[in-house]
Amino acid sequence: MDNPIRTESPLGIVCIKEYDGESRLTKEIHPESWDEETKTGAGTTYDYDADGRKIRTHYPDGGVERLFYDAAGNLIKKVTPNHYDAQTDDGVGITYTYDAGNNRTSVTDADGDITEIQLPDGSKIQRAYDAMDRLISETVVDNASGQQNTTRFAYDKAGNIIRITDDCGRDEKFAYNLMNQRTEEISSEGRTQKIVYDKEGNITERQLPYEMSYRYQYDSVGWLTAVIGTDGKLLENVAYDRAGRRIKVETAGGSGAAYAYTAAGWQTHIETKGGASQSYHDDALGSITGIIDGNGNETTYLLDSWGRITEIRKADGSKENYAYDFAGNITEAVDGNGNKRIYAYDDNNQLKAITYPDGSQEQYLFTADGKLIQFQDRNGITNEYQWNVYGSLVERKAGDLCNSYEYAPNGQLIAAIAGGMDYRYTYDKDGLLLTKKASGRTLLAYTYNELGRKTSQTDITGRKINYRFDKSNHLVVICNEADQSIVKFDRDADGAI
Repeated sequence: MDNPIRTESPLGIVCIKEYDGESRLTKEIHPESWDEETKTGAGTTYDYDADGRKIRTHYPDGGVERLFYDAAGNLIKKVTPNHYDAQTDDGVGITYTYDAGNNRTSVTDADGDITEIQLPDGSKIQRAYDAMDRLISETVVDNASGQQNTTRFAYDKAGNIIRITDDCGRDEKFAYNLMNQRTEEISSEGRTQKIVYDKEGNITERQLPYEMSYRYQYDSVGWLTAVIGTDGKLLENVAYDRAGRRIKVETAGGSGAAYAYTAAGWQTHIETKGGASQSYHDDALGSITGIIDGNGNETTYLLDSWGRITEIRKADGSKENYAYDFAGNITEAVDGNGNKRIYAYDDNNQLKAITYPDGSQEQYLFTADGKLIQFQDRNGITNEYQWNVYGSLVERKAGDLCNSYEYAPNGQLIAAIAGGMDYRYTYDKDGLLLTKKASGRTLLAYTYNELGRKTSQTDITGRKINYRFDKSNHLVVICNEADQSIVKFDRDADGAI
């Protein structure tokens, strides 16, 4: 027995562990298999590579767990016993990825599903799947706040998502027809939308609350040709060429545009119903090399072999020039007056500094995943930023000034604190703002209809105003509590005021 260590509990349970000459654990003997006479027993054994990393675990039932590492010693693959193949000493396994700093960034299970994503700030996203490899839950864990929110997904027998819930009250439901087309959507607050299809699978109607609906018409090829609004009036007409490209769009109010293309499908001209127009020149690769406006003024673009703009020649004779690095980042920009700006980037191709013609600089510092954490302006004032897992700003500092923000586990803003003021926000289950408060007092409160449109607003004094909409769902009147009109809006056929 190689360097055994024996321990015995007061109950007489014997634990034996064996180590090699490098003090590495090579065997653990199961207490129930220990034979006091032979001083042996079945157990779990371990193999190591030349660098001392554990590469195999042999279990008493014959199962083997295999581990693989990269050159930096990071675990990159784990093959569990039920997937291990003794002939190849390998098998389908759980894989891990790392960034340049050897921080783990993702975990993928043996079925190829990503089960965990680890972000540079320590936050992570964890995912679980069912036996059909369908995502059934996703948990977002914010490292800074410690908050987490789990979103869950339920499916019908055909694999369609029928329900989405989370820890913050989200509860959306969906229904489908026998063609697996979504026919109904019910929001967390019960707002409902129904969808109707034709035999070709095109959406022909979206039915909204209050017996409102949008209807859609198609040609024989299946291209959308008309949209009819909730008031039953035509909103938009569309015409196509044989290749399916839009050549004409016209709205109910008479506005719209016409389009022209080359045989290769590149757009060459656009002209609005109001008479404004633009024409385009393209090179052999389809890149735009010139634009001519309705007055005949032409702007020309010179491109390098990668299709990047190196010079812009304007109609007034002025020029702009650009230079790039090998990664495609702009390194120099010279305007029409000869003023040059120089751009520098970090190893992740994120902007590091801008140097202006007068020698002043703006400096930037980003995290590995692209979040700006420090910015110094041309006057030397430094701004510092902190972000949460959703990419929302948590804190901004500039000298003695500090703005901070708090969020619910699902990422909704619930507080903004700055200049001695503490603003708080509440929402309905659909994410619509219900109240804005300060120092415990309600500054503004809102109500909404079944369409999600704001129907009233009450201020801190208790003064309430109501909003009225027409059959096209456009705001037409703002009224006071006595239902007297305060503001009226006249709209054209396109809904513009």
